[in-house]
Amino acid sequence: MSSDHILQIQKSEGGKQIEKLCYAIAGKLGLELEPVYWSFQFLEPPESQRHILNVKAKNGTTTGIWFSRAEIEACTTKHGKGKTEKKITEKLRGLL
Repeated sequence: MSSDHILQIQKSEGGKQIEKLCYAIAGKLGLELEPVYWSFQFLEPPESQRHILNVKAKNGTTTGIWFSRAEIEACTTKHGKGKTEKKITEKLRGLL
């Protein structure tokens, strides 16, 4: 796992937006979260690589929300944000 990949996502506008969305959606669902964090999975071919937002609820349940680089970058657009919100909501509902 490369810390450079993770650091790039943490500092990117899309990565920050996804984290904010995650906390906001969790709040709407009444779900308290531990601090979220990013990890990275190398896959071949490179466009298959995934960034994972790791989420742990205070009730002890966990999930990983997988994003491609393109999805993270698209999150800053209106259309991309809507798709991201849906993806996060579906995953967080699984923690309830």
